[in-house]
Amino acid sequence: MAELSTLGLILTLLDPEYARGADIVRVVEENRHRLKPAVKLAERNGLYYFLMRTLKESKIDVPFASEKRWQEENRRLEELKKTIALLNDVAENCGVKYVWIKSCNSIPHVPRDVDIFVNRKEQGQVFKALEKVGMKYDQPSDIQSLLEKKGYLRIDIYTELRYFTVNFLAEDFLWSTVMQDELFGIIYPDLNKEANFLLLLVHSLFGHRSMSLLDFLHMKSLRDSIDVDICRKVASENGWGPVFDLCLKEFDALRKSIYEKGESIRFPYIFKTSFVFHCASMVGGLHLSTPKKMALYVSLEMDKLRASQRDTALYKLLRSFEPTRLLLNKIITIFRIMRGDKTA
Repeated sequence: MAELSTLGLILTLLDPEYARGADIVRVVEENRHRLKPAVKLAERNGLYYFLMRTLKESKIDVPFASEKRWQEENRRLEELKKTIALLNDVAENCGVKYVWIKSCNSIPHVPRDVDIFVNRKEQGQVFKALEKVGMKYDQPSDIQSLLEKKGYLRIDIYTELRYFTVNFLAEDFLWSTVMQDELFGIIYPDLNKEANFLLLLVHSLFGHRSMSLLDFLHMKSLRDSIDVDICRKVASENGWGPVFDLCLKEFDALRKSIYEKGESIRFPYIFKTSFVFHCASMVGGLHLSTPKKMALYVSLEMDKLRASQRDTALYKLLRSFEPTRLLLNKIITIFRIMRGDKTA
């Protein structure tokens, strides 16, 4: 096998489609100099747990990897299970509904936080129930409500999925697609494949302007099983049918570049500013004023900067200092509100 890129090594280890029948141990030995940057890239893209578990199961020695970091990941896995169990209890005891969105459950991973969607009419009940068990607000805003408690993952609560003043997925549609799903043995309410794919597509493009490797792999698994006609119909009914077609074409081209041409694409994959603006111009009923266009441009550049610098020492230092972290989040939130976003 030819020498692999860092991305190629990760995909060889984690995705059978990339290199079917590959001998993982041999691949690692032939590309050992790529292993350390591969672990770093995987961690940055939400795949640290999956990659390290794969290496450990194959009994591959990773001398540079911190056992403390692995233990921390497993502790956070337990926090994830506790968080979902808590949400399930709150939903049952209070008679309310929630759905875990962006769970990416086709890939074993431990998320930074748990994003849930709740009925706006039941929002108050959910907040009160979570506050009763010790959850506290962390930077509440018009974009989303964040709740935290030691020993649990942070919970981000959404009641709308709105970008640039447009609601991209109607609440009635989302609730009609809810089904029971499972991750790490945890049963939870999830969206069906079509709704999942649509939400991740629009959130990657307009929510973050970037797509992590975790998101890409999960969406790739969905892409092979969704009914594209249903997705296109839903997008069209919500005013962004042409955008769906354009984004699907972009996604398929990205996949072809990696899996057929063998190209090494940088992840998180950052959508070009011109592409995002072009997609925004095709959204039905969207008329961006000059101030909103300016806010959109600034927010896109901030998203690009954050995605490209997330693993740098300076970024980590700034994020570790709470006043600075809150200030950065506040600035990003302000520009998103200015451009018309509202998700909670």
